[in-house]
Order: sequence, then C-alpha cells, then structure tokens
Amino acid sequence: MSYRLGGNSCLSGDFVGDWKFDHELQPGERLTLMDMNHYTTVKTNMFNGIQHPSIWYKPTNGEPQLLREFTYDDYRNRMD
Repeated sequence: MSYRLGGNSCLSGDFVGDWKFDHELQPGERLTLMDMNHYTTVKTNMFNGIQHPSIWYKPTNGEPQLLREFTYDDYRNRMD
C-alpha cells in the first residue's frame, strides 16, 4: 500500500510525495522524515495563518541553536 504524505493546508501542492512502508500505518503513528528543509521552508506559505516551522541549526559538535522562529506578526505583516 502506498501513502501520499501531505501538509496541513488545503493547497493542491501541499504534499511531499507518495511513500511505501514495510507495514500498514496506524492512526497516531509517528513518521520522521529527515532533511525536509526543502519542503518545510521553501514550499510553505502562511495561507490561512498556517504556522511556519522554526529554523534550527545543529552543529556537528554542540547544542542545537534556534535561528528563526515565526510568529503571528510575520503572518500579519504579509497581509498588507
């Protein structure tokens, strides 16, 4: 069985592709897709106030650092 994974908007292009897994997915099961920066920061928009993901940097040796966090003000300022 294949699954089409998508985002939380109603936009027709808000999906990351068709995927197959080694078992049937169950409601509430967590999927982790690594290296999805190309989807989460480039394809997203603030349509209907959808929150943009925060941007983090993880150095090879060190703690993750928050680079950018989006707020309601970012959404509001795009509406002018």
